[in-house]
Amino acid sequence: MKNSILTIAMIMNLTWLFAQPCLPEGISFYFQEDIDNFQINHPGCTEIEGNVKFLGSEILNLLGLNVVTAIGGDLTFESVNNLTSLEGLNNLQSVGGNLKIQQTQIVNMSGLQDITEVGGDFEISYNQNIENLIGLENLTTIEGQLLIRNNYSLINFLGLEHLMNVSEIVILSNNSLQSINSLDKITSVASNVSISHNYSLKNMDGLHNLTHIGSSLFIWSNFSLKTLEGLNSVSSVGLFLEIAYNDSLLNFHGMENLREIGSVLDITENIALTTFDGYDSLTSIGDIIHIKSNSSLTNLSALQNMNSASINDLKIVGNESLSVCHVESICNYLSNPSGSVEIQDNAPGCNSPEEVIEACSVDISDNKSNPSRCIILPNPFRETVIVTFHSNCNENTSVSLITSAGYELKRFNFQANYNGYQQFKLQTSDLTTGIYFLKVKSETGVQMHKVIKL
Repeated sequence: MKNSILTIAMIMNLTWLFAQPCLPEGISFYFQEDIDNFQINHPGCTEIEGNVKFLGSEILNLLGLNVVTAIGGDLTFESVNNLTSLEGLNNLQSVGGNLKIQQTQIVNMSGLQDITEVGGDFEISYNQNIENLIGLENLTTIEGQLLIRNNYSLINFLGLEHLMNVSEIVILSNNSLQSINSLDKITSVASNVSISHNYSLKNMDGLHNLTHIGSSLFIWSNFSLKTLEGLNSVSSVGLFLEIAYNDSLLNFHGMENLREIGSVLDITENIALTTFDGYDSLTSIGDIIHIKSNSSLTNLSALQNMNSASINDLKIVGNESLSVCHVESICNYLSNPSGSVEIQDNAPGCNSPEEVIEACSVDISDNKSNPSRCIILPNPFRETVIVTFHSNCNENTSVSLITSAGYELKRFNFQANYNGYQQFKLQTSDLTTGIYFLKVKSETGVQMHKVIKL
């Protein structure tokens, strides 16, 4: 009996000896022999508590580390120019800090197939030969940022099929990247999604289950990108949506479910963009709309459903083919702007706030749902304007006088006492000479007309 108890105790002690946390101060590897002798120099070390770093061209393989199951701190590969494989880390299940793989000769992620979680950021950068991410099939969680940049042979993201949780995604300057497939388990990202300078990328397929981006969506300088198909489930972006310098992008198909942007919509220098089609469901912009230097853009009709009260700053500049800006949301904002307005260097019809407001007045007055056009006499005028319009008994009506820049100077509210044509006399002796707009708004519609003070 005593021998049996002694034997069990010895086994327990041996297990503790050969499987235990170790190296709280971390360890750095500069030479291959340090890796080859790891199990001799650190017997029983399977869970490294500190940081692990590989640095330099002397490192050829990682086979001596096949007993390591966890790293509590960061795992870093930097300028490991002769390392062709991550085999040797096959039993590694988690990294508590950041995982950075930079400047190696690996072709995929084979060797990391047991890893399920990265506690910080996961960076894969400047690996010239990597073609895909096969080997990461069990990775489900990245607590920080996923950064994939400057991997010039990377074609796709095969291997990330089970990734569900990530705080931020940055995909940058992967010249051969054709697809961001395999990200379809991701439904929300707390911070940013940035996809930029990937010159072979043609669409956004792979993100089709992504519904919410907590901070911003940046899509810049993807010269082959023709469509945003793949972003079809995105309904809200917390702060900024910036789409710029995508030379082949034709429209915004793929974003039909987008309803809300928290702060800024910035569309800049997409030279093939012709329409905003795809943004038809967009109803709210938290602050700013900037539409700049999109040389083929002809109209903004898809923005008609946006709530003008959600706009505080409007800039439409340098879109040389853009003639149709008089959509309902922009007309309503220009009728009573709450912030700045800059409209210039576009095509005739959208070359100034005055041109847009005039187009709005024609468009609104010709609307079949509002057939009774106002009569404004005299026009031009000097001191007094008489406005005649049709109204029903007890119908509430307002008459507003608006500057050519879109600022409301006067507003008068009244209720009709009978059905038929009503008259309203407006005194203008306090106005300077120039162009103004009269807006007549009733329960049945809105009419806006240009008037001239002599």
